Amino acid sequence: MYKWKDGFKPDICDKDKQCRYMLGKKGKNTLICIGANPSVASGGECDATMNNLCSILQNNGYDGFVMLNLYPLIATNPSDLANFDEKIHKSNLEKIKAILAEYKNSDILLCYGVVLKKRKYLQKCLDDILSLCSSRNIKCLDAITKDGYPPHPSRKSNKIKIIDFEIKNDNK
Repeated sequence: MYKWKDGFKPDICDKDKQCRYMLGKKGKNTLICIGANPSVASGGECDATMNNLCSILQNNGYDGFVMLNLYPLIATNPSDLANFDEKIHKSNLEKIKAILAEYKNSDILLCYGVVLKKRKYLQKCLDDILSLCSSRNIKCLDAITKDGYPPHPSRKSNKIKIIDFEIKNDNK
């Protein structure tokens, strides 16, 4: 495990034994991030992906974040996202609605990468989440995949820029 980047140690954590619904640090300029599958990172423990994402956010002028996921089941490896549970999905959507209500002016960073292709149900999860975000500015890291997906932050330079992202039917 890693130490949280200075200034980014979470003060928001909603997690149970099998799901992490949200993880974040309140700031004056908070970015809502939507990944695919939560890792074991929590309020006290960081991982390489979250550490890199916090550096990227800081380098782009953000001092806070809320990490949400398409599907909140804790799975360090996206291949472990085998089964879809409608109850977990509905609970995730309710928690996302609450975050969107609390952070009314925050932009949204899509950062799930090509994992969207691994499980068909992840597209439904994304569609349901995006339907809640219709009035928001959608962003991604400036390294859109060859398939047009917003990239995952794990192997990106912490100097990468955050750019506007236009959602099209072929890059959802």
